[in-house]
Amino acid sequence: GVSDMAVNFGFIPTEQPGYYFISYNSEDADRIAPIVREMYEKGVRVWYDYGLAYGRSWKTQIAKHIEISKAVILFVTKNLLQRRKGSYAQIEYEIATDDYDKTVYVVFLDSISSSDVIAENKFWWHEIKRLHGITNADADSIMKAIGFQATDNSSTPASTMSPSEYVQLGDDYYDSRNGKPQEDGMAGKYYRLAVDQGNASLQNGLGYCYQYGLGVQQDDAMAVKYYRLSADQGNATAQFNLCWCYECGYGVSKDLNEAIHLYRLAAKGGSNDAKKALARLGVSE
Repeated sequence: GVSDMAVNFGFIPTEQPGYYFISYNSEDADRIAPIVREMYEKGVRVWYDYGLAYGRSWKTQIAKHIEISKAVILFVTKNLLQRRKGSYAQIEYEIATDDYDKTVYVVFLDSISSSDVIAENKFWWHEIKRLHGITNADADSIMKAIGFQATDNSSTPASTMSPSEYVQLGDDYYDSRNGKPQEDGMAGKYYRLAVDQGNASLQNGLGYCYQYGLGVQQDDAMAVKYYRLSADQGNATAQFNLCWCYECGYGVSKDLNEAIHLYRLAAKGGSNDAKKALARLGVSE
């Protein structure tokens, strides 16, 4: 990595030997962080230059970390290949290949032609082009290229997390807690994973977001979908919201009989709003 300031990808990297060493250009940190973070959260052990002291001992520290790595993952961009006077990533590459004979996986984040590479980097460019190249890269394609198996370490892969753990992780990103940066997109991702695993409260919440366009594209049909998933689990608030959709024709064909049926279910579940709706419509509970 390259920076005169500590870079934070949203997690503290492992110091246990056998990780993948992440090499990148500091100008591209914002593009690379989400990819590396997703790999980490799916169970890949990675190390990046979190909190390293830059100065005379930098190369020694980097060499030690490369020496105990399983391999190096080098993120290559146009910015990197237009850096003059060499780059830290190029130094890391030379340490990995010349000193420790490490495998280097090259991740291309841009489509690069020779005209994008300044003269002093041409030789290096032709050298790295011949390595394990990964184009149009995302976390999954990198994991496939490196042959990652979930058993590579003892971290819990995201796919085996419980709905409550997904919610916790979503809250961490939403509120910038437990070392996570504030990032609504990542929060939404983990909330949706919790929803997909059947969290009734979040299903209702996601339906509400779709109905009113809160953080997602407004979509009444999607609102009905998630209200129904939650209502089928007995969530009284979702039952009421679904009733309202049937009464008004939001995302479904208007159907007062179905609305009344659902209002009654919601009322039995304890929804005062449903009881008021039944009274408004002049029907019994």
